[in-house]
Order: sequence, then C-alpha cells, then structure tokens
Amino acid sequence: MVKKPTSSLLILLLMVICTLAGRISSSDLSEEALQKTLTRSEAQVTKVASEPSIYRVSSSNPSEKDEGYCVIDSGSGYGGPMWVATLTDTEGKIKKVSILSHKDTPSFIDLITAKHLTAEFAGVAVEDPDTLEGNVDAISGATYSSKGVISAVASGSRALALHLGKPVPSRPASPFRIEAKEIWIALLLLVTVAASQFKLTKLRWPLLLAGFFILGLSYNSPLSIAQIARVLLGYFPPVKESIGWYLMVMGLPLAIFLCGKNIYCLWICPFGAIQELTTVISGKRLSCQKCVKKKAQRIKTGLLTLALLLAVIYKNPAQASFEPFATLFALNGSTYQWVLLPLVIFSSFFFSRIWCRYFCPVSPVLHAIAAWGRRTKSLCTLHIRKNNER
Repeated sequence: MVKKPTSSLLILLLMVICTLAGRISSSDLSEEALQKTLTRSEAQVTKVASEPSIYRVSSSNPSEKDEGYCVIDSGSGYGGPMWVATLTDTEGKIKKVSILSHKDTPSFIDLITAKHLTAEFAGVAVEDPDTLEGNVDAISGATYSSKGVISAVASGSRALALHLGKPVPSRPASPFRIEAKEIWIALLLLVTVAASQFKLTKLRWPLLLAGFFILGLSYNSPLSIAQIARVLLGYFPPVKESIGWYLMVMGLPLAIFLCGKNIYCLWICPFGAIQELTTVISGKRLSCQKCVKKKAQRIKTGLLTLALLLAVIYKNPAQASFEPFATLFALNGSTYQWVLLPLVIFSSFFFSRIWCRYFCPVSPVLHAIAAWGRRTKSLCTLHIRKNNER
C-alpha cells in the first residue's frame, strides 16, 4: 500500500522537474546554420530585419550577382517548434527551403526529405503566401512535421514580402479545424468514459478494436512519451489546428483524473489491442513468477525516467521517443524500432500485453494520474463529511 503513492509522487516530482527545466530558455539555432541554405558557402549574409529574421545574401565577389534574401521563421512540428530557412532571389522568388532546427522524430524529417516536400516551394513568389499553404500538401505519415514546414515557409514569405514592399493580401483569422479525426477521437473518448463509469465491460473489446482502427491505423495518434515530454517542455501547437492533439494529450489525462481510472491502456490503446489480439490468436498465455513480474514492472518506470531526462537534457521531445507505434501504424521508424516491433509482437503471442506490462513509459504516467484523481476524490469526500458533521 505504501509503494503505489510513493511511485506516483516520484513520477509527479520527475514531471515537475521536467516542466521547470523546459521553462529555461535556450536556443539551438545559430546563424552558422544558414550555410545549409545558401547555394555558395562563401556568400555573405547581412541581417536586415528581426522577428522573423531576414538576411540580405550577397556574394563576396563583386563581379557576381547577389543571391537574394533568406528569411528564417518557425512552425509547429510533431515534437515542438521547427525553424525553417527560405532562400529567395532578389525578386522574391523562392529558390530553396531548408529545415535548420527541429524537435521531431528524425524518421519523420527523413520522410519529408524523401518525398521532396521542400522542392515544391521552388518558384513560388513570396507575395503569395496563401498559395504556399493551399497548394503544398502535407506528407502522409509525417503530417505534423510537414505542416510545420509549410506554415514556417508561408509565414516567413509573408514577412519578406512586406519587407520588400510587395502587396500582400491580409491574412484572415484561421478558423477552428474540426475534421473527421477530431470527431472520431472525441466520440471514442466520450463512449469510453461512459462505458468505464457504468461498468459496461461488454463494450471493452469493441472499444479496443475502435481504438486500434481510429487511433492506430487511421490517424496514427496513440498517446506517446514524446507527446508527454512536449507538454512538460512547454511546446504547445496552435489550438485551432491541433484539436485532435489536445483531445489526446490534455483531454484524455483530464478524463483519467476525473474518473480515477486508467481508461486508455485498458480500453482504447491501439498498441495494447494488437497485443491482446495476438494472445487470443495463439491461445497461449505464459506467466512469470510473481517476484520476477514485480521486479520486471519497474523497467517501465526506469524507461520513463530515462526518456524524460533525455528530453530535458536535449530540450527535444523526440529524444524521449522509442516506442514502435509509428513503425506499426505509419510504417515509419528508426532501425531499432523496426527491430523492436517484431520482437514485441512475437512475444505477445505468449505473454499477454508484454509491452504494456514491462516497457511502456506512458503507462506509469496514466496510472499515476488515475491515482491522483482517486486520492483527490477521497480527500474531497472526507472534507465534505467533516463539514457535515460540524
């Protein structure tokens, strides 16, 4: 009875430390990174404007023509802010786009590079930023990352056009983007809360399968430790464009706190669903000795600690990401994730939810939130009872 609250307090303390560390400002973007964008390494840059930073790019050789301008602006990627440099000619036509700094999982950026997203901006005039956002499509499998690049290029182009005195149409206020993804996630969360509260256990398997198809296969939106690290570091995406993200990262933990139950892992986790399915298919369920199982369950708390510490040290939520979720649902991952995924799936044929029980770093956080919710509810009940007795 003592270990559970102690574990919850340790997780709370770790999250507070990560949050405070995330508030310490630091910048990993240097002007030397501009050389990634310039077509000639010997080019000279002169800063002519700030917020966003605009540079005049000139040649060190007087006989050669100037390159033009370079504007650096930021967009919101999957893991946090990303800084993008847009190089134009002297007339304001985009020549090249480079990602200078990002906090996304490297495999997402690799996918953007492989799909030649940045090449689609070539030739577009900076005075037409709306064309950039409307005509350049996000890359499937790296939606947040590609939208961050598109937003940074469009915003920077608008600023450069105004600096050059070119006519730019006024930017309309961005509306709330409520799409099918947001609707399905909201419905899934509402039905899960109701089923959990009214103990409708017969709905567990239908909801588990719904979570597999909605949060997994359809939208690749399972809750990950990188998302938790992003919140703790203070990297919040625009609300109007990321309602689905806020439903999962803010709405779900709030529901767990109010319910006092970890409704995600048991009811709708897509990765948990595939593990349970494999166990059902095999018909085998091996178990370890209780003492071994108890010690093994400490592994995920250790992985959680390590993941959050790496995110804080590098100021990058992507450093915390090691789960093979995107590898399964978006066929996108690093080498070790491609090795890890089949190992987990194969093991789950014999051990029920082996990843969830021993390796998932999200599980301790959600269990701690549920424990805090139950404790808060009991304290409120006790306080009300004492007031009624007076």
